[in-house]
Amino acid sequence: MNRLVPCIRKEYLDLPRLALTLSQAVRLWDVDERTCRDALEAQIRSGFLTLRDDGRFARRDAWYQS
Repeated sequence: MNRLVPCIRKEYLDLPRLALTLSQAVRLWDVDERTCRDALEAQIRSGFLTLRDDGRFARRDAWYQS
C-alpha cells in the first residue's frame, strides 16, 4: 500500500476531475480490492480525497461533481 498512495495522489493531481469507483481504481492500479480500499481511505483521512454520494472517490477540492 505504501507505494500505491503516491501513485493515487499523482493520478488525482494530474487529473483533478478524476472520480473513480473502487472497482475502477482496482483495475487502474492493478491491485487487490483491500489494498486499493486501504490506500483510498488513507487519502480520505489525509483530507485529499472524499467519497462522494455516488460511490466515487474524488479530490476533496474538485469543483466538478458530475
